[in-house]
Amino acid sequence: MPTDSWYAIRNLESSRLLRWSNPRFELSETDTCVLLMKTTAKIFALVVLLNLVRYFVGGPIEAATIMEPMHSVMPEYPEVFDNDFSSTDFMISLAYNFALWFFATLACHLMMPSLPGPIWVRSLTGFALMAAFFCSLAAVYMNHYTDVFRPFYAWSMIDALIVFSLVGLANGLLYPLLFREEAKCLRTLAET
Repeated sequence: MPTDSWYAIRNLESSRLLRWSNPRFELSETDTCVLLMKTTAKIFALVVLLNLVRYFVGGPIEAATIMEPMHSVMPEYPEVFDNDFSSTDFMISLAYNFALWFFATLACHLMMPSLPGPIWVRSLTGFALMAAFFCSLAAVYMNHYTDVFRPFYAWSMIDALIVFSLVGLANGLLYPLLFREEAKCLRTLAET
């Protein structure tokens, strides 16, 4: 038997869908806070799952395709590249990667209602925009280094295209599981 809190959550979800379709719709301060906390928790859960996909599926793909040419310049220039990756460096790298995927996922979540097509296409489009941003940053850095280091950044851009595509596809498959109400609304928008 549903409880009063269950009805409150269902009403909140309905209010959120109404707000997606009508930007002038206002939620109370309490409802907004609850909705924000709930959405943030779902995004964190989604990012954890996407990081698992990135490392356990993307890692072997990277190892088989781009790691050797991308990292070939690293041993020759130990003063530039850190070849002694400590456990602290690894934890910092995980934190940076989590932040990267968190903001890419958040941006994609915010873009979803504005993008055309089914959810997986919207997700790939959102992550393609994030990959373009990442590649443009790599291109800026590539321009600041000599010809010896440029292949590292060029391979880094190819890596971004592979990994962002993989994570974007995974997001398109996982998003409807965590954001059921939003996914229903997005399907309705795609059909109209």
